[in-house]
Amino acid sequence: MDVKIIEMNERKCKFILKNSSPARANALRRTILFDIPKMAIDNVEFWLGHADWGNETNTPLFNEIVAHRLGMIPIPTDENFEVDNLSPDKDYRSSAIKYVIKENGPKIVYSGDLKLVDGPVNVEDKSLLEIRDKGIPIVELGKGQSILAYAYAVMGTAKKHIKWQVASGVGYKYMPVINIDDGEIDFVQDIAKSCPKNVFDVKNGKLVVRDALVCSLCRTCEELSGGSVTVVGDSSQFLFTFETDGSLTAQQVINKAVSILSKNAKKVADDVAAL
Repeated sequence: MDVKIIEMNERKCKFILKNSSPARANALRRTILFDIPKMAIDNVEFWLGHADWGNETNTPLFNEIVAHRLGMIPIPTDENFEVDNLSPDKDYRSSAIKYVIKENGPKIVYSGDLKLVDGPVNVEDKSLLEIRDKGIPIVELGKGQSILAYAYAVMGTAKKHIKWQVASGVGYKYMPVINIDDGEIDFVQDIAKSCPKNVFDVKNGKLVVRDALVCSLCRTCEELSGGSVTVVGDSSQFLFTFETDGSLTAQQVINKAVSILSKNAKKVADDVAAL
């Protein structure tokens, strides 16, 4: 398999997977969705009263709802963390990122109100673990209402819970292959305008492909052209797109996915060879 990057920024990636097959493309999609390890809040301690705290935790929502919202907040993740070493099944206090949220109403409490307390011992620069998306609303406190909670983020994958899913909108399509008959085509303007994705242009009275990548394989052009235009999907090339929640960059996600997929394939090959 070969990968050609079409678009890459911090949270979004578009690439072409070449020399592949539908089975391999789907394996890569599932790896990106479920196998990329990341940090997420998995344990929340709500404090009812404190020595230097005037009010106990008292919000208009059940603590379980607040905890669920905290769990869905993207937590910065070091790509060198290993899920085997930072596992939710182990002692979370020793391997977790610890945050505190301590606010009085009336106000809307946002993700930016989560303050870093401490992180895993193998992370030197703890400031990198500060919450990046600070505008996610958690709960609205009224007058006399407060929240004091400690939240612990640990490593996991989306196989266990969706809060550990780093990527969303992971999808692919067959690469469109568009062929236009060199002969005369009637109604070229109508054919160009009929395309919902604006794939075609008309130059010197002839129909030309402007951008094949945006083609949705709807084949409306085929019907109007009477077969002078043909559109097929190449089952050996796929156009992938996905976005991340910010826990990892898009580049880190694709690198990790390819590494995991390669490692799993080698393991299967070794197991088969040992039979």
